[in-house]
Amino acid sequence: MSRCRVLAVNVVSYVSMVVLGLGVAWAASEFFAKKSPSEPEAVLSEVMELIEQRYVSDVPREQLIGGALRGMTETLDMYSRYYTESEWDRFSAMSEGSEPGIGIRFARVGDAVIILRVIPESPADTARLQSATQILEIDGQTLSDDVTASEVKAMIGRAPLTFVLGVTEWPIAGKTRSVTLTRGAYKLESVYSRAIPAIEFCEEARGGRTDSIGYLHVSTFNHQTADDFREQLSDLLDQGVGGLVVDLRGNGGGTLAEAVSVVASFIDTECVLTSVMRDSSRVYPTKDEILAPDRPLVILVNGGSASASEVAAGALQDYRRALVLGEHTLGKGVIQTVFKLGSRESGVKLTTARYMTPAGRSLQKKRRKPRNAMERGGIIPDVVIPLSDREWRDVLEVRDRWTMSEAIVRAMQEHPDVFRSVPEDFRDRQLDGAVVYLATGRRPRMECKCATCPILKPFGWLTRI
Repeated sequence: MSRCRVLAVNVVSYVSMVVLGLGVAWAASEFFAKKSPSEPEAVLSEVMELIEQRYVSDVPREQLIGGALRGMTETLDMYSRYYTESEWDRFSAMSEGSEPGIGIRFARVGDAVIILRVIPESPADTARLQSATQILEIDGQTLSDDVTASEVKAMIGRAPLTFVLGVTEWPIAGKTRSVTLTRGAYKLESVYSRAIPAIEFCEEARGGRTDSIGYLHVSTFNHQTADDFREQLSDLLDQGVGGLVVDLRGNGGGTLAEAVSVVASFIDTECVLTSVMRDSSRVYPTKDEILAPDRPLVILVNGGSASASEVAAGALQDYRRALVLGEHTLGKGVIQTVFKLGSRESGVKLTTARYMTPAGRSLQKKRRKPRNAMERGGIIPDVVIPLSDREWRDVLEVRDRWTMSEAIVRAMQEHPDVFRSVPEDFRDRQLDGAVVYLATGRRPRMECKCATCPILKPFGWLTRI
């Protein structure tokens, strides 16, 4: 064979190998391009099929899908989540400032279950149910002497849409009567306010620059909060209060726009916070009229103050409009957006942004278990006054008593043996510190300088339904 022919054969063989290689590579790329995206879905379907065919008992497919959706969102972070249809209904109602139920707060007192408060304009209020009333029966089922408040809540939850409560007066039992109740949505109270005499909380306030302090407790930020807050703030200002305390202790957050509107009651600014999203950022300015531009202001916070609470406290602290007092806040510096699903009556909450205070502070904790104050994030108060767990429980009870009827408060005084007792000499040292500052202009003595006090989780003994 001539040298030219050998060379030609080699060239043809080489070209054939190259073409074959390219063909194999192209075929492989097409195969994996088509297979890779569908592979996770195929695994999901295969596992679901195995469960339905081989699991020891039948499991509804809806339950499996719900579990997969929850797992999918929970892998993102601790705040993202999927809502089932029933969870979505409740979440939507609470976000709008209402809650489905009958509108009573009750607790086990001694050997009885007592209604401590009836929420105004709730189904219970419409049915003329009153506080200081003992619950004897729920839809014909008599309560046992050892029934717990959580069991009573479950019994009411299982009752039909319209049901009957058997009740009697308390503490002196009277004639049993029946009250027919129909469950429905009622407005959630997220703001409570009162004018308090400064001297009532602190002896140092005697002869100070003001005799009366306006106190506003904000328990959450829902779509009604800003309107209620501004209305009640206006009432306090009309009463001539000399200083203001906004209590955000135990407030876990809520709707961001409502927190911005609360801040607008005290300052006018182009930046309450900046949210940094995936591909963009947004600055939130104030839009509402200032109501109290120069009234001395203290914000109370603790480890239960989070998210929208930290936005409000952080902005007022950065602009030096308020003294922040209490304990290191939770450190939740991310924003969630809720999306309603089009395929079913449910929704998903996803973390869509991180926020920065006006001074550029990120409040998000760096680790799930922070090792120091910097990793913990959150708001470090200007004045740190830590409370013990016992003190915080007493604060919650005293705060609850402010919202109760005179009949219940009188019963508490007359029957201290059956109610949770608060020591006679108990003082809310954080509120006292706020009053000292507002009445005298002097900062209270800092009782802790570490700024890493333990998170004090809110403790509640009342049951609401």
